[in-house]
Amino acid sequence: MKKPLLTLLLPLLLAATLLCTLRDKDGPAPTSRAPAHVVAAPATQPSRLAIPSPADQRAAFEAVVQKIEDQNEKLREHATKAFSNMSPRLQQRLLATVMRFREPRIRQLFSTWKLDPQTADTAIKLIEEHQAEVMTRRRDFLMSGIHGAPDYRIDKSVNQALAEVQLTALLGEARSAELRALEKKLDAEYLARALRNATD
Repeated sequence: MKKPLLTLLLPLLLAATLLCTLRDKDGPAPTSRAPAHVVAAPATQPSRLAIPSPADQRAAFEAVVQKIEDQNEKLREHATKAFSNMSPRLQQRLLATVMRFREPRIRQLFSTWKLDPQTADTAIKLIEEHQAEVMTRRRDFLMSGIHGAPDYRIDKSVNQALAEVQLTALLGEARSAELRALEKKLDAEYLARALRNATD
Protein backbone atom coordinates (compact mmCIF):
# COMPACT_ATOMS: atom_id res chain seq x y z
CA MET A 1 0.00 0.00 0.00
CA LYS A 2 2.94 2.28 0.72
CA LYS A 3 4.33 2.43 -2.80
CA PRO A 4 1.05 3.43 -4.58
CA LEU A 5 0.56 6.34 -2.18
CA LEU A 6 4.03 7.64 -2.94
CA THR A 7 3.46 7.41 -6.67
CA LEU A 8 0.36 9.58 -6.21
CA LEU A 9 2.03 12.15 -4.00
CA LEU A 10 5.22 12.92 -5.88
CA PRO A 11 3.84 13.56 -9.42
CA LEU A 12 1.02 15.70 -8.03
CA LEU A 13 3.34 17.91 -6.02
CA LEU A 14 5.60 18.33 -9.03
CA ALA A 15 2.62 19.20 -11.20
CA ALA A 16 1.36 21.67 -8.60
CA THR A 17 4.70 23.43 -8.49
CA LEU A 18 4.87 23.67 -12.28
CA LEU A 19 1.31 24.95 -12.62
CA CYS A 20 1.80 27.60 -9.93
CA THR A 21 4.93 28.75 -11.73
CA LEU A 22 3.17 28.95 -15.07
CA ARG A 23 0.19 30.82 -13.64
CA ASP A 24 2.45 33.46 -12.13
CA LYS A 25 3.35 34.52 -15.66
CA ASP A 26 1.30 37.29 -17.25
CA GLY A 27 2.17 35.98 -20.67
CA PRO A 28 5.23 35.98 -22.86
CA ALA A 29 7.66 38.81 -22.48
CA PRO A 30 7.40 41.40 -25.28
CA THR A 31 10.02 41.05 -27.95
CA SER A 32 12.51 43.90 -27.96
CA ARG A 33 12.92 46.12 -31.00
CA ALA A 34 16.33 47.00 -32.33
CA PRO A 35 17.30 50.68 -31.92
CA ALA A 36 16.70 52.82 -34.98
CA HIS A 37 20.41 53.43 -35.58
CA VAL A 38 21.20 49.71 -35.85
CA VAL A 39 21.55 48.58 -39.45
CA ALA A 40 19.37 45.58 -40.26
CA ALA A 41 21.12 42.40 -41.30
CA PRO A 42 20.88 41.48 -44.96
CA ALA A 43 17.82 39.48 -45.87
CA THR A 44 19.99 36.64 -47.14
CA GLN A 45 21.67 36.13 -43.73
CA PRO A 46 19.96 33.23 -41.88
CA SER A 47 18.66 33.87 -38.37
CA ARG A 48 20.66 32.13 -35.68
CA LEU A 49 17.75 31.94 -33.24
CA ALA A 50 14.16 31.32 -34.23
CA ILE A 51 11.98 33.23 -31.74
CA PRO A 52 8.35 32.06 -31.65
CA SER A 53 5.74 34.72 -32.20
CA PRO A 54 3.71 35.94 -29.18
CA ALA A 55 0.72 33.99 -30.48
CA ASP A 56 2.74 30.78 -30.70
CA GLN A 57 4.15 31.32 -27.22
CA ARG A 58 0.66 31.86 -25.80
CA ALA A 59 -0.66 28.74 -27.55
CA ALA A 60 2.21 26.65 -26.18
CA PHE A 61 1.65 28.04 -22.70
CA GLU A 62 -2.08 27.26 -22.80
CA ALA A 63 -1.37 23.74 -24.08
CA VAL A 64 0.97 23.05 -21.16
CA VAL A 65 -1.57 24.39 -18.67
CA GLN A 66 -4.30 22.21 -20.16
CA LYS A 67 -2.12 19.10 -19.99
CA ILE A 68 -1.35 19.80 -16.33
CA GLU A 69 -5.04 20.39 -15.59
CA ASP A 70 -5.92 17.06 -17.22
CA GLN A 71 -3.17 15.25 -15.34
CA ASN A 72 -4.24 16.88 -12.08
CA GLU A 73 -7.79 15.62 -12.51
CA LYS A 74 -6.57 12.08 -13.11
CA LEU A 75 -4.29 12.21 -10.09
CA ARG A 76 -7.07 13.66 -7.95
CA GLU A 77 -9.35 10.80 -8.94
CA HIS A 78 -6.68 8.23 -8.12
CA ALA A 79 -5.93 9.90 -4.78
CA THR A 80 -9.61 10.04 -3.87
CA LYS A 81 -9.99 6.36 -4.65
CA ALA A 82 -6.88 5.43 -2.64
CA PHE A 83 -7.52 7.58 0.42
CA SER A 84 -11.28 7.09 0.63
CA ASN A 85 -10.59 3.48 1.64
CA MET A 86 -7.97 4.41 4.22
CA SER A 87 -9.12 3.26 7.62
CA PRO A 88 -7.99 4.93 10.87
CA ARG A 89 -6.02 1.77 11.59
CA LEU A 90 -4.10 2.05 8.32
CA GLN A 91 -3.43 5.73 8.90
CA GLN A 92 -2.07 4.87 12.34
CA ARG A 93 0.24 2.28 10.77
CA LEU A 94 1.55 4.87 8.31
CA LEU A 95 2.15 7.27 11.17
CA ALA A 96 4.01 4.56 13.08
CA THR A 97 6.24 4.00 10.03
CA VAL A 98 7.10 7.69 9.90
CA MET A 99 7.85 7.83 13.62
CA ARG A 100 10.05 4.73 13.48
CA PHE A 101 12.20 6.62 11.00
CA ARG A 102 12.28 9.88 12.97
CA GLU A 103 12.18 8.98 16.65
CA PRO A 104 15.63 7.34 17.10
CA ARG A 105 17.43 10.36 15.64
CA ILE A 106 15.34 12.78 17.69
CA ARG A 107 15.95 10.86 20.91
CA GLN A 108 19.65 10.82 20.08
CA LEU A 109 19.53 14.61 19.98
CA PHE A 110 17.66 14.66 23.29
CA SER A 111 20.37 12.53 24.86
CA THR A 112 23.01 15.10 23.93
CA TRP A 113 20.94 17.63 25.86
CA LYS A 114 20.65 15.23 28.82
CA LEU A 115 16.91 15.77 28.66
CA ASP A 116 14.95 14.05 31.41
CA PRO A 117 12.77 11.11 30.26
CA GLN A 118 9.45 12.78 31.04
CA THR A 119 10.26 15.89 29.01
CA ALA A 120 11.63 13.75 26.17
CA ASP A 121 8.45 11.64 26.05
CA THR A 122 6.27 14.76 26.06
CA ALA A 123 8.25 16.22 23.17
CA ILE A 124 7.97 12.98 21.19
CA LYS A 125 4.22 12.98 21.79
CA LEU A 126 3.92 16.54 20.45
CA ILE A 127 6.00 15.63 17.39
CA GLU A 128 3.83 12.57 16.73
CA GLU A 129 0.63 14.64 16.98
CA HIS A 130 2.13 17.15 14.56
CA GLN A 131 3.03 14.40 12.09
CA ALA A 132 -0.49 12.96 12.31
CA GLU A 133 -1.92 16.38 11.46
CA VAL A 134 0.53 16.77 8.56
CA MET A 135 -0.60 13.42 7.13
CA THR A 136 -4.26 14.39 7.42
CA ARG A 137 -3.73 17.75 5.72
CA ARG A 138 -1.67 16.15 2.96
CA ARG A 139 -4.34 13.52 2.35
CA ASP A 140 -7.01 16.22 2.05
CA PHE A 141 -4.80 18.19 -0.33
CA LEU A 142 -4.24 15.21 -2.60
CA MET A 143 -7.95 14.43 -2.69
CA SER A 144 -8.83 18.02 -3.60
CA GLY A 145 -6.16 18.38 -6.30
CA ILE A 146 -3.74 21.24 -6.85
CA HIS A 147 -6.57 23.80 -6.73
CA GLY A 148 -6.61 23.21 -2.98
CA ALA A 149 -2.99 24.36 -2.70
CA PRO A 150 -3.73 27.80 -1.14
CA ASP A 151 -5.80 26.29 1.68
CA TYR A 152 -3.20 23.55 2.15
CA ARG A 153 -0.38 26.09 2.50
CA ILE A 154 -2.36 28.07 5.09
CA ASP A 155 -3.28 24.98 7.11
CA LYS A 156 0.30 23.71 6.94
CA SER A 157 1.69 27.03 8.16
CA VAL A 158 -0.78 27.23 11.05
CA ASN A 159 -0.08 23.64 12.08
CA GLN A 160 3.68 24.20 11.91
CA ALA A 161 3.46 27.41 13.94
CA LEU A 162 1.38 25.72 16.63
CA ALA A 163 3.87 22.84 16.90
CA GLU A 164 6.78 25.27 17.19
CA VAL A 165 5.06 27.25 19.95
CA GLN A 166 4.38 24.09 21.95
CA LEU A 167 7.90 22.71 21.55
CA THR A 168 9.51 26.08 22.32
CA ALA A 169 7.50 26.32 25.53
CA LEU A 170 8.67 22.83 26.48
CA LEU A 171 12.30 22.87 25.34
CA GLY A 172 13.29 26.51 25.11
CA GLU A 173 13.99 28.59 22.02
CA ALA A 174 17.54 27.38 21.29
CA ARG A 175 16.74 23.68 21.61
CA SER A 176 13.50 24.05 19.68
CA ALA A 177 15.43 25.67 16.80
CA GLU A 178 17.95 22.81 16.86
CA LEU A 179 15.11 20.29 16.79
CA ARG A 180 13.49 22.05 13.82
CA ALA A 181 16.77 21.89 11.91
CA LEU A 182 17.00 18.15 12.56
CA GLU A 183 13.39 17.59 11.48
CA LYS A 184 14.01 19.41 8.20
CA LYS A 185 17.00 17.15 7.61
CA LEU A 186 14.88 14.09 8.40
CA ASP A 187 12.17 15.28 6.00
CA ALA A 188 14.73 15.52 3.20
CA GLU A 189 16.14 12.07 3.99
CA TYR A 190 12.67 10.51 4.15
CA LEU A 191 11.71 12.05 0.81
CA ALA A 192 14.92 10.77 -0.79
CA ARG A 193 14.21 7.29 0.53
CA ALA A 194 10.60 7.47 -0.71
CA LEU A 195 11.82 8.46 -4.19
CA ARG A 196 14.21 5.52 -4.27
CA ASN A 197 11.45 3.11 -3.18
CA ALA A 198 9.03 4.53 -5.75
CA THR A 199 11.47 4.01 -8.61
CA ASP A 200 12.75 0.57 -7.58
